[in-house]
Amino acid sequence: MMDVNKNEDQHLDKEGEWYDQDSEGAESEEMEVEVSAIINPSFISLKKDRLKEWLQFVRNKFSLNAEQMGEDVSVSGNIVSILNFEMYLNTIIGINDELDPIFAEVANKRTQIEIPIDKASYFLLLRKEKLKKYASLTSVNGIHYTDEGELVLRCEERYSNEIQSAIASDLAEIKREYIFFEKEEDIKERKKKFEETDFADDVEIRRTNLALSIASDDRIRLRESFELLIPEHQHLRCLIIGKVKLNFIVGDIRTVKAEFIVISSAAKMTGRKGASKELGKMLGKDFLNNCEKSLAKDGDIKETECREVESGLAYRRWIGHVRLPVNEQKKTTQVEQHTCFQRSILNSFQRAAAMKCTSIAMPCLGSEVNTGGFGIKNCANEYVNAFKKLQPSTLSEISFVDKNENKIQTVFETFDETTV
Repeated sequence: MMDVNKNEDQHLDKEGEWYDQDSEGAESEEMEVEVSAIINPSFISLKKDRLKEWLQFVRNKFSLNAEQMGEDVSVSGNIVSILNFEMYLNTIIGINDELDPIFAEVANKRTQIEIPIDKASYFLLLRKEKLKKYASLTSVNGIHYTDEGELVLRCEERYSNEIQSAIASDLAEIKREYIFFEKEEDIKERKKKFEETDFADDVEIRRTNLALSIASDDRIRLRESFELLIPEHQHLRCLIIGKVKLNFIVGDIRTVKAEFIVISSAAKMTGRKGASKELGKMLGKDFLNNCEKSLAKDGDIKETECREVESGLAYRRWIGHVRLPVNEQKKTTQVEQHTCFQRSILNSFQRAAAMKCTSIAMPCLGSEVNTGGFGIKNCANEYVNAFKKLQPSTLSEISFVDKNENKIQTVFETFDETTV
């Protein structure tokens, strides 16, 4: 911790004993020998924010001269004081300033911030005993519920970046999925059956209203749990065309088992309505942050472009934001508009294949006439045309999902006609 040297005013006599040249010739007592030392720079860097105050504490506490010389700090005094000071340096922990009296006085006055932790992550970290390392830090003031009912970890602001990075690293190992149900009895039954299986040992399951959230650091077990919990669709029709299975589902797109989910998007992925709004609410802040990063990196989404963004989920890994053309006869002919719309759907298929996905799901995109859509029959024709142009790929399952039964029926009938 220190490099020690004898004071320059002291010399060795012929017998090898130290004497003080300014002591009127009297033999010095060992405790009166003056010593100087340079404090380890790495330790000083930990004190730099309040170095002057700390040096004054050293002077008063240990009766030492303590001076700063550039980036170095030297101390000098009798050997007893130096030894006491050395013991002090070896006792305290550099970043644990609460063991240092000068910092203990202001420990409770330091700025505290709150780091949010979602409940599913909290319980999984708790189960994996990863919360212990945070609880043992003196800079952490525990995990609390806010007035809004959210879980937060409170810590000193100056250590927040390091703690956030550590939490992010732990949470990066955790994957999650969400399952939505229509009926109270369904969610109770599925949750009860799941908790009786071996999966419950590796997967944390939490219920919020009519939704289940599951989380685990074992992606394979989580995917299998998701398949076990996902409700069966009552209104489901299927077709096999070539090597691709087509599903036509009346229901909520949040309940579909697909690796790539396509939603209609504005240029800036605002997600203010429809499936986009529902998925954004389900996926939370991390997903919205991923959208912002995509915009910052690649700019606004161009017309007919489908841009994939990581969802953070274990099974439904990608959300494809497709920007559809608007049905405006003043700008282009209907044929050109339909061609652009068809290209949007084909781009969505191709992006899913490029991400090595085997399954894709989408609502009845572009069918809302009152918001610039093309009508469900025109859209269904372009779904079929885009499908015909899709080259053989990893995609083996395509699902059309919508809460409007009439729309799904029209899409099914249009595809069914191609198999005749």
